[in-house]
Amino acid sequence: MIIVNEILGQYPELEKDLENYECDIVHLEHWESSKSRIKKKTDNGREIAVSLDRGKHLHNNDVLFVDHINKVLITVVMKLKNVLKISLDTSANINTIFKLGHALGNQHWPAVLDNHTIYVPLYVDEKIMRSMLKTHNFKDIDIEFITGDELSTLISASDLRLIFSGDDTTVHKHH
Repeated sequence: MIIVNEILGQYPELEKDLENYECDIVHLEHWESSKSRIKKKTDNGREIAVSLDRGKHLHNNDVLFVDHINKVLITVVMKLKNVLKISLDTSANINTIFKLGHALGNQHWPAVLDNHTIYVPLYVDEKIMRSMLKTHNFKDIDIEFITGDELSTLISASDLRLIFSGDDTTVHKHH
């Protein structure tokens, strides 16, 4: 069993140094990324146990292990959630922006703002998210749902890590 206590980096950044290495993959669901301890098998059957410090978690493309003798590296591939994409009209009224911030914040959903577009990962069904936004009767926003993979081509890697970090996987519940 391979034991991992730290993340060695991100695959795209390390790719030049590991050019002719076999890339073995650990597949994770998004919800698994928030765990600091996890056991999984790679695509090639290697058993791996991840034990990270509290507060640390796994991200898509994390390099977990490198064996320079056998030229093998193990990376994480995470199935990214679908995302709510909220496009604000460039002349959006401050009242709308305030109410939208309140509505999203009240749900404790992580969000990233990129220019006039807000991205929110789906933690509940699309119908519920549409319904929540519809009850507020926002006039100067457009919404659509896109895949996490599509989002990864639209925003920076650091913003992508923020939105899919796994820290805020608990949806706020009213008692």
